[in-house]
This record gives sequence, C-alpha cells and structure tokens, in this order.
Amino acid sequence: MKHVILSIIALVMLNANELKPNDNNERQNKPQEENETELQPILSPLKLLLEDDRQEEKAESNTHAHSHNHSHDEVKQYDFYGHIGVFNKTNLGKTRDNYNNFSASIGLGYNIQDILFFELGVYAATPLYEYPKYNATDNYINKKFLTNTAYIKYVTDNFFNIQAGRYHEDRDWLRHYIQGVGVDIQYGNFKIWANWVDEQAHANREHITDFDVYKNAYDDEFLWAGGLVLDAPFLTISPYYYAMNNFFWSVGGKLESALKNNNGWGYNTILHYVYLKSKISNIDNNHSHDHSHSNLNGDSHIVWLDQEIKYSFDNGSIMFGGGYIQVWKSYFELSSIGNMSRFETHSHNEYNVIEPGGIDSGINTSNMFNANTKTFYGFVGTEIKDVALMVLGRNSKGDSIRQDAYSLGFRWNIMLGVSIGGIGTYMIENKKNLSFVKGYIEFKI
Repeated sequence: MKHVILSIIALVMLNANELKPNDNNERQNKPQEENETELQPILSPLKLLLEDDRQEEKAESNTHAHSHNHSHDEVKQYDFYGHIGVFNKTNLGKTRDNYNNFSASIGLGYNIQDILFFELGVYAATPLYEYPKYNATDNYINKKFLTNTAYIKYVTDNFFNIQAGRYHEDRDWLRHYIQGVGVDIQYGNFKIWANWVDEQAHANREHITDFDVYKNAYDDEFLWAGGLVLDAPFLTISPYYYAMNNFFWSVGGKLESALKNNNGWGYNTILHYVYLKSKISNIDNNHSHDHSHSNLNGDSHIVWLDQEIKYSFDNGSIMFGGGYIQVWKSYFELSSIGNMSRFETHSHNEYNVIEPGGIDSGINTSNMFNANTKTFYGFVGTEIKDVALMVLGRNSKGDSIRQDAYSLGFRWNIMLGVSIGGIGTYMIENKKNLSFVKGYIEFKI
C-alpha cells in the first residue's frame, strides 16, 4: 500500500510538470520537460517505483516509441523510429517519366536529461520499375543507401541550442538534410539563428541523393546563413542573410502575422522579399531534372505573399487561401537550396498530404522560380479524423515557359502506423500535357 501511494504521488508530480510537446515536424526536435531538473532530488526515489512509458508525436506524423531507464539523478531516454514503403509515379501524357521504388529507414536517438541529444539514422531506396530505362536512377534515386542522420545536439532550457552533424533543417531557404552546424539562441521575444552548411542531401519517399549536392552544383562551396526573429504582438519580423562566398550573397526578410480566436477561426499571412547578388557570370546546373537552366548569370530578387485562413472544429479543420510569387531578372537560385512552397515535395504541410512536387520533379519540375516569372496559386484542404484532402492550383507564366497545374491529393491513416496517399495532377506546359499521378503506402514506427 505504501508503494502504491508513493507511485500515485510521483505520477501526479510528473504530470504536473510536463510541458506540451513541440509541434515542429522535424524528427530531430525532442520534447522539453521544464523544471524536471529542479525536482530531481524529490522525484528520484519515487521514480524508482514507476515504469514511465511515454509516446510523443514526431516529425512527419511518425510515432516513436520511448523507453526510459532511470538511475539516481540521470534520465536516459531512447528514441527508435523507422518506416518501410512503396511509391509510384506515372505520367499520363506522351512524355514518360515513370518509376516506382521501395524505401526503408531506421533511426535511433538517445538523450541525457533532455539536454544532450544523439541520433543516428539511415535511409535506403531502390527502384522496382522505371521507364524510360534508368529514369529513376538518373533523376530520383541517385543513392541507394544513405546515412542521412548523425548528429549531436546540446540544449539549455529553451535558451540556447547547438546542433552539429547530419540532420534535417527547416529554415525558410534552407531545407532537406544538411551536413553542418546550426545554432539558435532565444531570449524572450528575440531569437538569433545561424547555420554553416558543408553539404546537403535529399531523403524522402520520392527522391534520395548523397551528400554531394554542393559538390556537383557549386564546386564544393559551402553555405552560411543567419538571421534574427523578433516577435511583436500579432507580427513577427525576420531579417536574414544567405551566402556562398564565390557564388552569391542574398539579403531579405519575412513579415508574418498570425491570429487564432476562440471561435475556431484563424489566419496566417506571410510576406517575403529577398535580393540575390550574383558573384559569377554563368553556371549550368540541371539540378537532376530535365529543366536545365543557366543560373546565377545575373542578380535576382523575389516577392512572395502567402495567405492562409483556417477554421477548426471538433473532429478536424478546413483551411484555404492563396498566394503570389514574382521573380525578376534571373533564376532565383536560393530556392534550389530550400523553399517553403506548398507544392514542393515533402514541404511538410499541416495535413501531411502528398504534394505535386516543385524542384527536382523530373519533367514535371516547376518553373515558379525561373527568371521573370509570375505565379498565382490557391489551395483548399480539410482534415477529418484520419482522412485529409488537399486541392492545389497554380498559374506560372515566364518569358518562355507557362505552366498550369491543378491537383487533388489525399492521405488516409488506415491504422496505427499504416497510411496510404495519392495525388492526381493535371499539368499543361506550353500546351504540352504533363499530367501525372503519384501514390504510396507506408508503415511507420
């Protein structure tokens, strides 16, 4: 009876001090438990009587199993995750860009007192079918086995964190898996961030490359970036800077306004402006797709406005909105390193519905960031319990290429860990039919 009472007291004290999980969609971000260190002398004897099994929602809707081993005042937490899946893409027009592949991943994380984090993960993929011959090998599956995650991260009570190694980054213009160092310093409503990136790679159900993107595209140059974030009432101001020493530098910023009321309605408005200064006359870079372009042959700048309105109800939500993008002078190269387009493959949109694809999408690669191109787009989506739908449409008109693309995608979580999804896209480029369908089935742990 004594042990039962002590167990109940310990459980109540633990729950009372547990923070809400972070809703960031990146696998490497871990939950924070405030004040656990301060209460450790009191809780340690009680924790020995408990078996504390927790589950937290992870990036890209993964559910990771946690097991805790408590010993005196040291908390060791293990984090195991992975997936297996099959993906298929089929073009419906006369020009073929078809393939399907099998992919799998596995990863193991370990943290000490939610202060020091380690993670190691691998990703593998192999084509099962490709037409034309070598289509997948040449354009999508450039690497069959990749150590995509291998990092160490140090965090101090929501104030400072530094991460080094291979991990997934999610800045405005820096995404995918990177090899480098990232730093974030938060103080109240003020934040400073910085990155040094030696290499970059892709690893998702559609596309996998080695950490050699910068070697192939930028003569093995490295990227460095930094910025500030100032949170004011109803407005976030975020100036930033990105540069490759021998290729370009860019400066710009983002204004973001978001509000949610008690009736379930909310909005999010984002305005970007970036100026990119080229340091070189011309580089030929096909970014592993058929839409080769001569980029960095002049300065470029971009304006990007995105408006989202959302209504939440008991079993789900609905959102809709639109946006406008305009690029001047030459191809906006920063978009190839990362961008927050709703069309981009694995853009991590809120409903986790498969996207039509943007850059690195074979013959269906977007022209949204080409020189002198204007894009109008719209979207509407809904999620009810385990099913989500998303409709996307855009018109992108440049000097020589016009694209119109309209898609309907869905995602269904069939049971714990098992999901299927697909998308059909009607796409016309200069009167040429480039329509296609994509689909997948996955099991995640």
